[in-house]
Amino acid sequence: MSTPHPEHTAATWSSVFERKGGPGAHTRLWGDFPPATRQQSLERAGLDQGEIPVLAGLPPGGSGFILTSHRVIFFAGSRTVVVATGDVLRAEPAELHGNRGWRRLSPDWDTFQFTLRDGSEHFVKVEPGPPFIGVWNVLRNLMARNRRSEKG
Repeated sequence: MSTPHPEHTAATWSSVFERKGGPGAHTRLWGDFPPATRQQSLERAGLDQGEIPVLAGLPPGGSGFILTSHRVIFFAGSRTVVVATGDVLRAEPAELHGNRGWRRLSPDWDTFQFTLRDGSEHFVKVEPGPPFIGVWNVLRNLMARNRRSEKG
């Protein structure tokens, strides 16, 4: 799925992250990382033409993620998994998987479960608290956008 307006997507997701969550020690808007960290991560991930990095969780140790206007890039040690944002069927806190009776997010939750259109699943850890809540709200926006594109 190609994003027709990556600048709009990046601005929307940045705003959602800041308004409904916030940065942490290792999870923040892309532009808030030091230039050396951004450069090293981009060398590992590679960007497509017109793709804009939006936010990332980059803890020490080589794990983490980058969310761009086009893709979610997961780092697990030396392994890199790249997923088009349009291929994300569901992304939710792992603690909620199969549990629809929840009322509110726990401040201790730190893992998202991504289910892709091909049925595969990926897990990514995010700092608990405001960073987790911010990422969750961005992912909810991403899933709503995917549902709209399926209908239209």
